Amino acid sequence: MSMIRKLAVASCLTLSLLAPALCQTTAPPVQKQREEPEGNDVVRITSNLVQVDAVVTVADGRQVKGLTADDFEIREDGRPKQITSFSYVELYPGTPASSAAKGGAPQPVATRDAAPPPVRLSADKVRRTVALVVDDAYMSFGSFGAVRDTLKKFVAERYEPNDLVGVFRTGGGGVFQQFTSDRSQLALAVRRLDWRPGDHPVDIFEPARRDFETINRPKPTDEHDTPDAPAPAAAEEMTRRARERAQYFRVEPDDPPVITTLRFLLHDMRALPGRKAVVVFSDGLSLAAGDGDATSRRAEQLRRLADYANRSGVAIYTVDARGLANPDFIGADEDVDPNRTSELRAGRATSLWESKYGLNYLAEETGGTFTRNNNDLDTGLRRAFEEQRGYYLLGYRPSDDAFEGGVRRFRKLEVSVKRPGLRVRSRKGFLDISDDVLAPPRRTATGDSQLYAALASPLAAPEVSLRLTPFVEQDGDAGPSLRVLLHIDASGLTFTDEADGWKRLTLDVAAVTFGEDGRVANEFTRTHTVRVGPETLALVKRGGLVYAAGVPLRSPGAYQLRVAVRDGASKRLGSASQFVEVPDLKSGAFALSALVLSEETPGGVQELPPAAAAEAALSPVQSPSNPAVRRFLPGAALHYTYQIHNARPDAATKRPQLTTQVRLFHDGQQVFAGPEKPFDPGPQADTKTLRDDGLLRLGADAAPGEYVLQITVTEKSGGGKSRAATQWIDFEIAK
Repeated sequence: MSMIRKLAVASCLTLSLLAPALCQTTAPPVQKQREEPEGNDVVRITSNLVQVDAVVTVADGRQVKGLTADDFEIREDGRPKQITSFSYVELYPGTPASSAAKGGAPQPVATRDAAPPPVRLSADKVRRTVALVVDDAYMSFGSFGAVRDTLKKFVAERYEPNDLVGVFRTGGGGVFQQFTSDRSQLALAVRRLDWRPGDHPVDIFEPARRDFETINRPKPTDEHDTPDAPAPAAAEEMTRRARERAQYFRVEPDDPPVITTLRFLLHDMRALPGRKAVVVFSDGLSLAAGDGDATSRRAEQLRRLADYANRSGVAIYTVDARGLANPDFIGADEDVDPNRTSELRAGRATSLWESKYGLNYLAEETGGTFTRNNNDLDTGLRRAFEEQRGYYLLGYRPSDDAFEGGVRRFRKLEVSVKRPGLRVRSRKGFLDISDDVLAPPRRTATGDSQLYAALASPLAAPEVSLRLTPFVEQDGDAGPSLRVLLHIDASGLTFTDEADGWKRLTLDVAAVTFGEDGRVANEFTRTHTVRVGPETLALVKRGGLVYAAGVPLRSPGAYQLRVAVRDGASKRLGSASQFVEVPDLKSGAFALSALVLSEETPGGVQELPPAAAAEAALSPVQSPSNPAVRRFLPGAALHYTYQIHNARPDAATKRPQLTTQVRLFHDGQQVFAGPEKPFDPGPQADTKTLRDDGLLRLGADAAPGEYVLQITVTEKSGGGKSRAATQWIDFEIAK
């Protein structure tokens, strides 16, 4: 993540049981080297193995399980190939599917009572990874509105807790946010999609009408022509592998934005787990690109793009955002010669047909589907998500003449199923260039780049256990800010020996805060050296460390907070991230503050640790009731508190009419829902900020694992519209 500036700051903390003594030293930059991990292996194309994925369905689209290798046939360039490896990968065990072997009928999916908060996703928990691409660079206003409505419906109804989803656009801003499992973050990304009329055609038939009405259109002058991209370096200056890579990944300056966006998006998705999908909403992608040479280049671009998607394990689903279009319609406001309407209609029909070729090609070649002539744009999105529930992996040995000269020819693949009534979709082929040629040169990762890669990843690095707790603090004069608590589990950290029985621990900490526009709001990188005395070591290993810091914010809005921690000795990594929405309280927005959760003990409830300067940010956990830890035993009494902002007093009673409800989730499933209770503000008179708290006692037989406590406050005003706000906080029940 090159955007993160490196700050040469280091701190040294000598921790004792009662009073820590602080000192600051200078630490050299971390330069530990480690090779980057290998990428995705769902689809593999090597000189010894071609492995492809396939989805088998019945006529109504339900997936088929229970097939064997004998049920499939693979042909390469028309020649049958022996299947040497075979498996079925089921991402959602127990979900509806057609069993061809047993003839079983699917069971209905149970509906959820309430949308759960996001779960903390690790690589083994991700079920589906889907990129939603809005090709708004040349999209009409009507298409854009239909796509945005479809995405809103998806976030509200179809999104599952173990889905990893990102919303991207090809024009006017690019990426809105990284892949996430947070429904709130996705909803915000969709809400922030806006149409920019200066960048779009007036209607879907404008190209055809322009071609029809401009008979002798002058060709562009040289000064407006876009120069070709520089050719790859001469053969004598590059190795064969480097030359083939340059040719394969070459991007032309005049490429359509959707091609460029997909190229970079596929590169990022390649490292994500499992079978993945991209759903492209577009007003069309034509194969024609001007003269014969340009059209030939466009076809080759799409072929390489489809091949790269296949190698990355990504199926591309395309949706014509124009829906059911009528090329015969001529509006009353169109000034067209009545004697030439037939020509105009024919030109529009041709333009409409040709604009579908590119979208259809990408879907067909990568095992996806092309949704067209359908005003229900959700159809394509629904197919993409349903088909990620499971897939077959089939492998065979490629032909002897493949991979002999780099990018030379396209190898056609045909995957078929012998059983009648079944349909199979798979990749349609590959370019005869081996994965090892296309793989980026193996290089070592510097200490900083290793941390930044952990920050950029949508998945948490699990080697060092972290728990992130951001609290929004609102100050009318100074503006909003974040108080951030980070609990670091020290049980697996490496303490090295020093003189006199002391131990030394080195931690590298990097953090970045992104605004809703994707820009960096705050960032830092620091190395902390901690010296621990003999009497404190057991305390630190048992309770861990707390990193407390303050993060200033420029204004209200949505922010992503990402933190990475690395053990300086073992180089083990941990990372955590959280989406934080800072409400604009000055506008009267009804909102809840962050929840503070701690264990009620005979000594009372522990307050939040104060934000500290960077050189004193680390401290040992003195009590298990510390709000940063949130790790409890069965039977514990959990105390929670939060604030309610901008409640409106009832006109008759002059008091707010509020109800609260508590829900508890375990692994994304609701396990407890309390009744709605009226909120009594007691002596609190200022309705701008009301404090509420409660007690939740865990059962003595509570199952261990990750839980989420969710609080919903509803304002039921007599004459006005009801408003609701929700907050949640995660915690762990230990064995």
